[in-house]
Amino acid sequence: MNDTQILTLALSFVVPVSFLLFSNSRITDAKDSLRSEIFGVRDSLKAELVGTSDSLKAELVGTRDSLRAELSGTRESLKAEMQNIRTEAQAAKTEIFNRLDRMEDNITRLLADHEHRIAKLETGQR
Repeated sequence: MNDTQILTLALSFVVPVSFLLFSNSRITDAKDSLRSEIFGVRDSLKAELVGTSDSLKAELVGTRDSLRAELSGTRESLKAEMQNIRTEAQAAKTEIFNRLDRMEDNITRLLADHEHRIAKLETGQR
């Protein structure tokens, strides 16, 4: 083999190997760059999620407190309304009993008057 052939053979081996090494180093650089970008996006998303989570928690706490206050107000309103209904029912019951007492008095008076008339008629007829 002469020098030209050896040089050609060496170049045919060295050039692809050097391109391979160069390509591998570029792939490694791209991989490292991609990793750093992924980690950056991941950290950014984590921070955004934490912020969103905290704001949602605060909003939920505010909504919960608002609902509790509204429920408490509604509960007190219902208690007052129930007391009002009880008072009105008691007044209606008292009124009904008073009417029944007046009716009983009227019936008793009418019976006494009828008994008196019957007694008068019986003594007058004899």
